[in-house]
Amino acid sequence: MLEHVYASGCALRVPNYGRPLASDALTVCQRCYRVASLVIRGSPKLLLGHAFHFVGGNLKPTLGLSLHFFLYRISRATSADRSAQVAMMLLTILPDWNSLDSVRHTHSDLELAGLVFFALLVVAEALAHSTQIKKREHLFDTFGIWFFAIAVICEIVGYPYGQRNDELSAQVIVSLDAKAQDASDKADHAKTTADGAKIKSDAAGVEAAQAGTSAATAFTMAGNARREADSFEAKITSAENNAASAETKAADAESHLADALQKAAQAEEELKRIRSPRSISNVSALVAVLKPLKGTEYRLKVFQDDEAIQFTKVIDDVLQQAGWVRKQEGVLHLGITSINIFSSDIKDSVPVCLETGIQIHVRSTQSLQTLLATAPNDLPKTILSASTLRGAFQPFIAPSDERNVGDKVILDEANPGEGPILICAGKKP
Repeated sequence: MLEHVYASGCALRVPNYGRPLASDALTVCQRCYRVASLVIRGSPKLLLGHAFHFVGGNLKPTLGLSLHFFLYRISRATSADRSAQVAMMLLTILPDWNSLDSVRHTHSDLELAGLVFFALLVVAEALAHSTQIKKREHLFDTFGIWFFAIAVICEIVGYPYGQRNDELSAQVIVSLDAKAQDASDKADHAKTTADGAKIKSDAAGVEAAQAGTSAATAFTMAGNARREADSFEAKITSAENNAASAETKAADAESHLADALQKAAQAEEELKRIRSPRSISNVSALVAVLKPLKGTEYRLKVFQDDEAIQFTKVIDDVLQQAGWVRKQEGVLHLGITSINIFSSDIKDSVPVCLETGIQIHVRSTQSLQTLLATAPNDLPKTILSASTLRGAFQPFIAPSDERNVGDKVILDEANPGEGPILICAGKKP
């Protein structure tokens, strides 16, 4: 995306208020380059300053001086003051700050908005170049400057959301670790309680045996010892009741222990699934399923994170082993980021997609109603291959999750025709 920022910034022109046009273009290009560099280094405060300086350079001097004074006051604040100011600003300005899903969606929306305004910047500059009327040229130049400023603001606002996304993900992992540890502690406590109950039960049994011996001895004694014998019988009954109660408590402790162990195992399994990257559990079996369809052409897209990129390489390796043919588009589109996964050749670049799990798209000259009414064996080869691929992926992706693969093949009805199968390796569910 930043490569497009450079290209768009260098093509931007500003209104000529009596200064040489070459000097204006050079100044704008320099400011665009500084803003893009700060986006890469992640310096929101300096980025905000250059954004205001970029816009302020074309406004009245009074407003430009006010903006520079505001940034000077921020730079003079202590580290603690800056941290407090940033925290208060985030809590009062940024929405959805404590929800991981909301933060992810907001971050994606801001990135998309930035791309849209960069595209509008290019359109405005193209219109400014094409018009012969100076007033319109000045108007389009002004629009282009504001589009660029809004795009930079979108990047600035999106930066804390990216940081917050990482922070919340780390909190979820820490929370699951804490739950697993708590369940393990409860299991240990339940086991200790069960052992103590068993010891008490054994002690009660010994007491009962002793009481029985005493009772047998008492019955051999003289009749005047009857009351003492009755006392021993009462002790025997009490000991038996204690033993039964101890056995009941031991059974309850064992039941609680089993529940605690089950919950701990579930927590560990969920934590393992979150931490484990996706992989193919049985490559040879999946290759065997797909090999009858060798020669099928496909095209890849990828979600912009390391886990999805590595999984895309695994998918491509499986399809290559099955004899399928990768046909990337080989061109760059304005506003769409592409990643060089396989080589530095632009023909191998893989566009970015924003979907979740593996989503499979196809094109066809026939409508969806016609395809639904067609027998499976009579479907076009592209449709049949896409359906087979979707069904084959689900059982072989680890860790297992029903969201790993989309629930259907998506027909691109807006662009009828023929073409390779489009496979989007989206983010991990």
